[in-house]
Amino acid sequence: MNNKGLVVKTAKKGDENADAVLTMLGGNANMTIKEGSRINLLLTLPSNEVKVGTNWADSTEANGTKEVTFYTYAGNVGGVAKIEYRSTITQKTKMERMGMEMNSEMAGVGSGILEVDPITLLIKKRTAKLTLKGTIEAMGASIPTEVVTEMVETVQ
Repeated sequence: MNNKGLVVKTAKKGDENADAVLTMLGGNANMTIKEGSRINLLLTLPSNEVKVGTNWADSTEANGTKEVTFYTYAGNVGGVAKIEYRSTITQKTKMERMGMEMNSEMAGVGSGILEVDPITLLIKKRTAKLTLKGTIEAMGASIPTEVVTEMVETVQ
């Protein structure tokens, strides 16, 4: 992984070290991580100097999901940088469950706070709230769907 959190090299399937890293990241050995994909453990900073009140944006697109995130540097508390963020998310996915093809289209917003080590840019804690609304199409039916998630992630 490079300093922007992008995968630059992957290990062959069955590599014990890669499996251990995937497990630590909440994945499993069957999960595929491709070169160029993002592992959201590192904060991406703008190229200019960051000071209290600095705003910047970043976007990602992978596997049918597009996310545009706006960040604001809120300050440094006890040696930890506090970053507030808000995101807009759109998602189009196709999946198969029990032999049925299902198509999902969702859109929504997310927001939260990142606590970041200012030296390594490692995201030590992430609090987030995500709300997505849309539809799932299956067997000719359209099912209205709303997903609301609140989470706290901590890196030890």
